[in-house]
Amino acid sequence: MPDTASLALPLLVAEQAQKHVTHNEALRLLDALVQMRVIEQGLTTPPASPTDGEIYIPGSGASGAWSTWDFNLAHCVDGGWRKIVPKVGWIVYDTDQAGFFMYVGAPLYWTRLFQALGVREQLTANRTYYVNGTSGSDSNSGLSNGSAFATIQKAIDIVGGLDVSIYDVTLSVAAGTYTTALTLKNFGGAGKCTITCASGTATISVTGTHAISGGSIKSRWYLGAGLKVQTATSGHAIYLEIQSGINLDGLEFGAVASGFSHILLDASLCYVRSSYTISGGASRHVIASTGSQFIYLGGITITLSGSPAFAARFLDVQRVSVARVIGVTFSGAATGTRYVVEKNGVIDTNGGGASYLPGNAAGSTATGGEYV
Repeated sequence: MPDTASLALPLLVAEQAQKHVTHNEALRLLDALVQMRVIEQGLTTPPASPTDGEIYIPGSGASGAWSTWDFNLAHCVDGGWRKIVPKVGWIVYDTDQAGFFMYVGAPLYWTRLFQALGVREQLTANRTYYVNGTSGSDSNSGLSNGSAFATIQKAIDIVGGLDVSIYDVTLSVAAGTYTTALTLKNFGGAGKCTITCASGTATISVTGTHAISGGSIKSRWYLGAGLKVQTATSGHAIYLEIQSGINLDGLEFGAVASGFSHILLDASLCYVRSSYTISGGASRHVIASTGSQFIYLGGITITLSGSPAFAARFLDVQRVSVARVIGVTFSGAATGTRYVVEKNGVIDTNGGGASYLPGNAAGSTATGGEYV
């Protein structure tokens, strides 16, 4: 039986018996495809009690009645399911995510309409994106646990395309190990974006490069509780340059590659908001150079777990950079030189004394450096 070219609606043929069956089938398809709404994206098993007329977009690895229907349209008809294959350019309204999505084909499949058209979407409320390295896919929308991204970088890239306006974005990362290096991106608006792990630990463990880096980052990025950062072979845990800024909100530092640091600030700013843990050694915990600032606020505790070793020094401040380490409680011990401050750098401990910073060897000043 012939179908229409665009929507594949069944056509009546001459002298056809039971023409009403074909006609009704075409009406049902029109009812699904015109002003199309989907209930949810990313499910891999059909809902137990669907309502006739409901449409879903099955996620990657769909099973049961939706087996092999990944990213197609699943239309509930008479208690069963009909597969509708979308064409590039089709637009649906997702009632779960309160947004329009356009079908763009593999590998992105369904993309928020603003992103598909290259226009920044402006948020009207706070938003959470989900990342799961085990069950997620970077072809998903990332807007629910069932449609999580596979990589943190995919979520960062999506946020980089937003105008967050006055609202905040959270990247909720599932526990596990993530081996892809992260590059922070600027986004539009005055809100902030926090990367966090709500349950357990999400470890960013990178080999041969910096774990988290950024250049000219002016947007408000926060690295939150439940995240752990470490590197092997080479690379700093955090590397910021060209007047970038970052906020630490409970991040844990593991061991980094020999000769590299937990935090390297090159003309950049790091602001510490919450207590955190250092569970692995580094050449330096922090090196601030070329007008950088590294700021601890009073009332936080830095826990040194397992007596981490700092092969060069715990804190290295130089070239007119400033580190303010005031009212901090250090729990545990570390080995290595406490500090080196030189080339007109300043370490301000508000009179904390020569043994205030972690380590088992005295710090030093040189060429105009000040330790106060």
